[in-house]
Order: sequence, then C-alpha cells, then structure tokens
Amino acid sequence: MMSDRARMAQTTIVGLRLIKDSVKKENVSETVITKGMIHFYREAHSKYKAELLENESKEKKLDNVKKVPEYVRKTTQDELHSLKYNVDSAHKLIDEGNKRLEAALKRKSFADVAAAQALITAGNKKLKTS
Repeated sequence: MMSDRARMAQTTIVGLRLIKDSVKKENVSETVITKGMIHFYREAHSKYKAELLENESKEKKLDNVKKVPEYVRKTTQDELHSLKYNVDSAHKLIDEGNKRLEAALKRKSFADVAAAQALITAGNKKLKTS
C-alpha cells in the first residue's frame, strides 16, 4: 500500500504545506480561519477522495484484466485435456481393432473380421470428430 502523501497530487501537498506553515508561523489561536480557507480545505479533500476512487477503479480494472486470461487459460487447458483423452481412446480402439483383425485373419473367421472392422471404423470416426 502507498502512503497517503504518495497518493496526493502536488497541488494538494503544496496546499497542506502552506496551511501547516501558516499555523506554525503564527500561534494556532491567532490563525485566522476564513471562508476561503475552509473552501480550499473542502475542495482539496473532495479532490483527494475522487483521486482515491479513480485509483481504486483502475486497480479493479487491472485485476479484472488479469483474471480473464487466467479463466481463458484454464478453459483452454480443460479443452486440451478432453481432446487428448478422446484421441487416446480413439487410438486404443484402432489398436484393439487391428489386433482383432490380425487374429481373425489367422483363424479365417469373417465374423470376427466384421467386429474388428467396426472397432477400427469407430476409432477413425472418433479421431475425425476430435
């Protein structure tokens, strides 16, 4: 956190310094408080509050800007994980189909060939949709 002085504009600091110096120069009880002095105090205070609100809104905007890429990154990672899972399962289907196809051809069983072909086709479709 920044100190209050670091957040103040230069004109505000100069105004505070002038008031402080005039109070030190003269006795506090002898300092004349005029309507103008009260007006300057109120104006400086309202400008300071407005500047604080502006800084807070800027910080919130920066936080929101930082949060959006984090959300996008997480969503993208989830999608990537899902795609990898789908591709891996498609490859497993194709590998299983190829193994069954080899075994069916060795046994010359056309019923098993059709089942193996169905596995391979399902794996290829899954790869195309991923």
